[in-house]
Amino acid sequence: MPRLFATKSTSESLLVYLVFGFLLAALFTPLIFSGKFFFPYIFSKAYYFRIFVELALVAYVWLLATAPQWKPRISWVWLAVTGYVAVAYLASIFGINFHRSFWSNAERSEGLLMLTHVWLYFTLLHALLRTRDQWRVFFHTALGVAFLATIYALDQKWQVFIPQLNKIFQSLGLSTHLSLAQAGTDRLTSTIGNAAFFAAYLLLNIVLAAYVFFYHQGKIWLRAVYGAVLAFFILILFYTATRGAILGLLGGVFLYSFALLALHANKKMRAAGAAVLCAILLFGAAVWTAKDTAFVQNTLALQRLTSISLTDPTTISRLATWKASWTAFTEHPILGIGYENYRVAFNKHFPITLYDIRAEQWFDRAHTIIFDILVTSGITGFIAYASIFCAVFWSLRKLVRDTESAQTAYGALILVAGLAAYVAQNLFVFDTLPTYMIFFAILAYVGSQTPLQENDRITQRFAAFVDSVKRFTPKPHPVILAGVVTIVVFWVHVQVNILPARANRALAQAIMEQSNGKYADALRHFRESMALDTNQQYEVRQRFSEFLLSNNLDQRFTQEEIAQLYKEGTDALEQNITAYGDDMQHHAYLLSLYERAVNADPSYLERAIAVGEEAIAKSPTRPHTYFTLARLEARTGTDAGKQRALELMHEAAALSPQNPEMYLNLIHIDLVLGLTNQAEADYQQLTELTQWRQSPGSMRKLAELYIFYKNYHRAIELYQDAVATGHEQSQDHIRLAALYYETQQLAEAKAAAVRAAELDAALAKETAAFIAQIDQVLETSP
Repeated sequence: MPRLFATKSTSESLLVYLVFGFLLAALFTPLIFSGKFFFPYIFSKAYYFRIFVELALVAYVWLLATAPQWKPRISWVWLAVTGYVAVAYLASIFGINFHRSFWSNAERSEGLLMLTHVWLYFTLLHALLRTRDQWRVFFHTALGVAFLATIYALDQKWQVFIPQLNKIFQSLGLSTHLSLAQAGTDRLTSTIGNAAFFAAYLLLNIVLAAYVFFYHQGKIWLRAVYGAVLAFFILILFYTATRGAILGLLGGVFLYSFALLALHANKKMRAAGAAVLCAILLFGAAVWTAKDTAFVQNTLALQRLTSISLTDPTTISRLATWKASWTAFTEHPILGIGYENYRVAFNKHFPITLYDIRAEQWFDRAHTIIFDILVTSGITGFIAYASIFCAVFWSLRKLVRDTESAQTAYGALILVAGLAAYVAQNLFVFDTLPTYMIFFAILAYVGSQTPLQENDRITQRFAAFVDSVKRFTPKPHPVILAGVVTIVVFWVHVQVNILPARANRALAQAIMEQSNGKYADALRHFRESMALDTNQQYEVRQRFSEFLLSNNLDQRFTQEEIAQLYKEGTDALEQNITAYGDDMQHHAYLLSLYERAVNADPSYLERAIAVGEEAIAKSPTRPHTYFTLARLEARTGTDAGKQRALELMHEAAALSPQNPEMYLNLIHIDLVLGLTNQAEADYQQLTELTQWRQSPGSMRKLAELYIFYKNYHRAIELYQDAVATGHEQSQDHIRLAALYYETQQLAEAKAAAVRAAELDAALAKETAAFIAQIDQVLETSP
């Protein structure tokens, strides 16, 4: 068996295989997750990937020191990818917060830090793997990892091995670190932890599987394995029920088939292309026509595909977000606001529609690659990103032309169609590390097969540029330089991997101890994580504030300890605002904590109001901020505070005049301020809203508010209205029974209790005792 790499010495061979081994090890990233980390599916993958890329870099630098012929090669694809990364850096340098652009956060674990590691991974693959045999090993490994991920996903559906393994881990005391996810049988998530992200990863592996199946004309049994793996991946993709990925796959197959029909000289191949096109169209028409049948409705993937409409909450949310994104783009059209800064633009232009439909309120991605790039990198970044695909298309075209091989043409067409499918699904989701890995590996493959020659003008200019840089830099011995790089990489490893991992783990332990009711231990771990002062500090501070907000501190700490905790929490969040003042979310966290802290120390009130005003200035369309600030203003007890509270509530109501929630909060402030006549006027205005009669949840919430202010008759009226909507609950009648009893309407109380028992048999004993009590009162009454 011939050697995979042609080397001239043992040391060279050792270093080449070390680099290759580390890059192969990085391919296992999608399988990595650990419960000992905060965001176990994301941070643990990033941690693992960065380590092996850094190891590969060190080995590669030593390889260059001893064998310069392995220096990076230039291709149009490499230039395009490098250009995109350079634009991302440029946009971030001139953006609104370079620190966030570089470090990102634990939830995403991306930023320029990860982009740089992905670029290094891409560049090392581009430099090291030069033959198709080398790439075949790499692709086989990638497909093997994807196969393991799909097996794991399938067992999430079957629940055969995962529960047994979890029992073993639990018996060994390892459940915290090695517990396997049991996602149920709806949407498969595998080791990726999210169905949409898993589907995106699978889609690119389907492209790889199709490529090796159609391109490599090997043994029949091997092609049969490729075909089986391809079919298996498609089946698992279907079970993720991810609409964007499924539609992207169908679009890619459609494009490939159309190309066969339009370009192929062979009539049979054109006929095959036409047949597939017709099959896709007929499939789509059949599913859409049968969308109301039991089969489609009971098949999650088909049900989700046929539920796409302009009135679908997800569609409404996406369109509103994209509209806000367009506005943000027009404010910084050239270079955008910097990598990872989308959240700032989103908060500034928060779509009130999301509040109205009760969708997700905090977005750090536009959920489409178009606006993610336009907002963060401007039109320059978008052009740079598009140039990558232009370079791939040009390179594949050149490869087909140079080889004049039908086999190469088929392979190139598969890659073009596959990348088109990838772009199509990215119109509705965003990339994660597992998809980056396969995407950039495909780019590296195309670039490595079409390198620019030494006598090419671009190569010569690049070499001249490198030479000009060398004139102004020291020229140490290659081995000394490799040693320096090794030391630098080790230092970087400690700063970007080891310390953040310690802080992340301490945070995860804090949250776990909190969930177990061990609040003293949780507090110790929170403080440990904050003391490390890593790039994840702002998330740790936010979670610490959530710890303070989610617990009844009076039952767990002394008053002196509570005062100290509020000071720690507010000081920490004030530091967040100092470092990331452009992000309104930090103001929202601090405002909530101040509102709670005011109960223990009224001296916080003035600063709380100031933070609230700053929050509104940074995100003027977020109703919750108005509500919180109005409550704080009302607590001042001054006429000016009361007036400002009313102004804030009316400003909030004006943001969405047809939303009943606005008036609920307005009436709340009216009652807090003792403005009963104004509350009545606002209530009458509320009842005239079209949505009010279909809002039983809002009716119950308002009824409880009136109960708090002892307006029982209005509360009865509201619970009766809630029942009249056709969404009655047993608890509606329980509350009505209590209210009727309180207002001496005993017959009505008895009837309400009977109805509650009819709706929920578990209440029979409780309602029987209540009815007996009523009967006793009736017997003793004159």
